[in-house]
Amino acid sequence: MAPRRFLLLAILLVLLGAHGFGRGAAQAADQFAYNGFADANLTLDGLAAVAPNGLLALSNGTSQAAGHAFHPTPLRMRNGTVQSFSVAFVFAIVSNFTVLSDNGMAFVVAPSTRLSTFNAGQYLGILNVTDNGKPDNGVFAVELDTMLNPEFQDMNSNHVGVDLNSLRSVQNHSAGWYDDATGVFNNLSLISRQPMQVWVDYDGATTRLDVTMAPLDVPRPKKPLISAPVNLSAVVTDTAYVGFSAATGVIFTRHYVLGWSFALNGPAPPLDTSKLPSLPRFGPKPRSKVLEIVLPIATAAFVLALAIAFFMFVRTRIRYAEVREDWEVEFGPHRFAYKELYKATKGFKNRQLLGTGGFGRVYKGVLPKSNLEIAVKRVSHDSKQGMKEFIAEVVSLGHLRHRNLVQLLGYCRRQGELLLVYDCMPNGSLDKYLHDKTKPVLDWSQRFQIIRGVASGLLYLHEDWDKIVIHRDIKASNVLLDADMNGRLGDFGLARLYDHGVDPQTTHVVGTMGYLAPELVRTGKATPVTDVFAFGVFVLEVTCGRRPLGCIAPDDQNVLLDWVQEHERRRAGLDTVDPRLCGKYDADEARLAIKLGLMCAHPLPDARPGMRQVTQYLEGEVAMPEVVPTFLSYTTLALMQNDGFDSFAMSFPSTVTTDASPTSGDVSAVSGLSGGRIALVTGGNKGVGLETCRQLASKGLKVVLTARNEARGLEAVEGVRRSGADVVFHQLDVIDPDSVARLADFVRDQFGKLDILINNAGISGVDRDPVLVAKVKEQVESMDVDQRVQWMKENSKETYEEAKECMRTNYYGAKLVTEALLPLLQLSSSGRIVNVSSGFSLLRNFNNEELKNEFNDVDNLTEKKLEELLDSFLEDFKANLIEAHGWPTGGSSAYKVAKATLNAYTRILAKNYPRMRINCLTPGYVKSDMSMHMGVLTPEEGASNPVKVALLPDDGPTGAYFDRDGVASFV
Repeated sequence: MAPRRFLLLAILLVLLGAHGFGRGAAQAADQFAYNGFADANLTLDGLAAVAPNGLLALSNGTSQAAGHAFHPTPLRMRNGTVQSFSVAFVFAIVSNFTVLSDNGMAFVVAPSTRLSTFNAGQYLGILNVTDNGKPDNGVFAVELDTMLNPEFQDMNSNHVGVDLNSLRSVQNHSAGWYDDATGVFNNLSLISRQPMQVWVDYDGATTRLDVTMAPLDVPRPKKPLISAPVNLSAVVTDTAYVGFSAATGVIFTRHYVLGWSFALNGPAPPLDTSKLPSLPRFGPKPRSKVLEIVLPIATAAFVLALAIAFFMFVRTRIRYAEVREDWEVEFGPHRFAYKELYKATKGFKNRQLLGTGGFGRVYKGVLPKSNLEIAVKRVSHDSKQGMKEFIAEVVSLGHLRHRNLVQLLGYCRRQGELLLVYDCMPNGSLDKYLHDKTKPVLDWSQRFQIIRGVASGLLYLHEDWDKIVIHRDIKASNVLLDADMNGRLGDFGLARLYDHGVDPQTTHVVGTMGYLAPELVRTGKATPVTDVFAFGVFVLEVTCGRRPLGCIAPDDQNVLLDWVQEHERRRAGLDTVDPRLCGKYDADEARLAIKLGLMCAHPLPDARPGMRQVTQYLEGEVAMPEVVPTFLSYTTLALMQNDGFDSFAMSFPSTVTTDASPTSGDVSAVSGLSGGRIALVTGGNKGVGLETCRQLASKGLKVVLTARNEARGLEAVEGVRRSGADVVFHQLDVIDPDSVARLADFVRDQFGKLDILINNAGISGVDRDPVLVAKVKEQVESMDVDQRVQWMKENSKETYEEAKECMRTNYYGAKLVTEALLPLLQLSSSGRIVNVSSGFSLLRNFNNEELKNEFNDVDNLTEKKLEELLDSFLEDFKANLIEAHGWPTGGSSAYKVAKATLNAYTRILAKNYPRMRINCLTPGYVKSDMSMHMGVLTPEEGASNPVKVALLPDDGPTGAYFDRDGVASFV
């Protein structure tokens, strides 16, 4: 009987074991696995519940509550020391918002399943405000936190943390996983509503804890997310319960566990992901009775709105349809469809932009049908060119045919936009090859061939066509180079036509400073000989490789014409030939070019040859007469000729004191401080920057508003312009050298100088939780200034990366912009640099007297020293030695140091450039994005200080710091 009884007992045990496996949970004394929790005997409390499909829900969306789920029996966690253990689980967190959640969840090892004194919210249902951090709690947790809590020094609102008796994690890392193949870190959003896997492994022998995570469909990564020594001996009790805890706040959030396995002294059993329960469907609730009533009404309203929209669409199409006017009938150019040009230029994307000039932007394109490369000039919103000028281009270029003129292929008019389609010149403008050091140097034969080609084209315009065409803007940037490097004269945006024998009646003075004939400035009338003058300057520019207005040496400022004339008078004309040619040029041709340039650019109109004579000289058909030298400079002769024309006499000398390129536009706009002042503001699309632009423009200045975000910058400009202000926009990223260089080129090409630079762009250098910001907005008005500053201090988190970015933007960015624009500011008769700093910049915020003295020692301070100080600060920041070494503390340390450095840089600049007024200031505590709108001043009030300092009189302070009451101490 005994053997039979033993056999029956064995069969019974096998059946019981099979029954246990059928419930989906493998159980043993030291390990278990749940592939779903349908029949699991978990200990649940609070919001926790198991759904019919086996999904464990730790919360159900109820506000300010918590839920717990524990394995029903305690485990012996210690055998002298804490034993090794391994955990694997699959979880998901579902919020009503995919970018915003409330609080997270955690895997917990605790001495009891009854966490009766817990708090919900940021305490995750584990601890409370009184026992958080107590050494006898006996709680170990791995948190999956979806909210940044400053009191726990959380790194962000999407991280994994290791907690020992406290919610202030001893180790943490942004949620994500490392790819085994590439080693690249991939971010994971804990509130993505997608299941994710987590593995927790503790080695009792080495006291090392590894935490790894990955998406559900990715195998366990080899590299853990967290791997660090964590000794649990003082934390975990002899016997403890393992499980999960989750808590909610005010945002509707649910926390789920799909599967879970655990093992002592060995790896956790793998989970079978194919058997895991599915998450509930996230979608709209069943239709309500109210919806059944409202839906038919809404449908009818939608149909009506659709009909109105269709009517408006048809009306808009009729209003903006392409209209052919009477003047278009007789002209030959092909008319392009806007759609065709849009596709050819890939939607007029910035990467297709060839340049800006001739009153419009020029884009490169390829016609889809013919694969012909084209250039499309699209008149910009800032253009002064209107329909009259557009028609002039169509008329003049529509029938012009010459090998040295850029051929107009056609045009388009749509929705008020004016577009011209040209042959594309693959080598771009001649200007780049003469003045851009990154371009190859043109040899002499190429240069002389270009001069001859442009002369031939200009002769055709003046004499060989059936009408006289005056170009009016001949310059190197308007000469384009084809595939064979032949010069072609382009940009007829300023062309004026009149019949042969009829005196031109154009009196609006437009063109480019340096190329304008003296009589054109005096009378406002363009003639063929004013074109000849510009051609003469152009010839000298090509020959000498120098701009018409520029400095020959740092202390030797001159006009190109005067410089060449002086050398020619001393019979040393060949010394002016471009030194980049290294002497490799035809001396006879070079002498001819120099003498021809001086003859064509003679101040007296009667002394200039016609273009037919010019071409004969260049082709060697006629010998060029000797030019009688004059002992008066060309500038002096021009001023004598223009005696009584004060605006030119005053402005011309002030525009020739630098190597900046000439200014294109109306001459009356270049008149020194009596009008036409140019101001540039960085970070001008909002807040103090935007209001500074508005106030400067209201005082008659032309303002260049810059911003990193082009769309927001353009929107800001349109808002300012509605008040009639003269404001233009240019994109600028202050930490991008290429972006800064493009801005400098734009200012140089459009204005030729800069009067005022206001460095306003900046960042806070801290990270703030948007949820906390939203919560505090309602309380701001009840706080005084000290309370607001204290709140900012407590709820602003600084990281090393944020600190580095703060230095790059607030100091190095301002320095980069300043250095790029300094040559243009030196052109101004009263240059200004205004650095917008902060009250936080004062040296009283430093706690080290030696540091204070170094920042305040303006006599010995250098830019190199400032960089060394910033490097030292960042090293101390990384090593957590800021307070120990006396740097500013109390929040926003990097911001305070960056602004203090900007103040010091201001004083260095003021010492190096005594002719300019260079100052820094605080706008005050302003309601802005940077202050989370906690300030006490409006942006309008804050902007008044930068504007006041920018418009200081010529004898005003320089190298000073201004608060709202006036000059103040840097300390």
